[in-house]
Amino acid sequence: MKDLDFFPLSLTTKGNFANLLNKGYPNYQFFDKPDYYDLYINLNLAFAMYDFYLLLTNPLQTDFLSMVLHHSATISLIVFSHICCYSAFGCIINYIMFIGDVFSYIVRVAIHANVPNLLSSIATFVFIVVYSYTRLYIFGYEIIYTMYHGLAYSNIFEISSIVFLFLILLLNILWITMITKKYINYLQTGN
Repeated sequence: MKDLDFFPLSLTTKGNFANLLNKGYPNYQFFDKPDYYDLYINLNLAFAMYDFYLLLTNPLQTDFLSMVLHHSATISLIVFSHICCYSAFGCIINYIMFIGDVFSYIVRVAIHANVPNLLSSIATFVFIVVYSYTRLYIFGYEIIYTMYHGLAYSNIFEISSIVFLFLILLLNILWITMITKKYINYLQTGN
């Protein structure tokens, strides 16, 4: 996917997300999909659905309702972007979202496996940096800002997509704030 002309430069590629919107409606709905693209989308959908299943079947978390909102919006965006020919948007958003999730699971493993505190602390710091960069800067600024100003809002999918994307952005801001506060508290108190 890195060779697509609309994959953002901030993801170490040569493209620009605005290139997708410059094609105009309905031309931005069609692009040459890379090999294994459908497999990638389906794996991301399976991961989101499995994570949602884990959320519902395990003891309640303190942020249960926000996680339900997040998973519902994510699954809706993945499914509808794919079946409504907006998969060009979906592939970038999937890529951005799941970069942060990789580091999230590294931190979870470090915490639950009782690795030394220094390693858990470093893993958490890296997670906060990666999560902030991908979910706030790339997703928030480059993707949502560009879509908000570039779409014609000619159909219900474009309108609902922006609403779901803003919802996910607000949840990302909430989570990065909570995680950063917990991390600072850990550095100060050791708990």
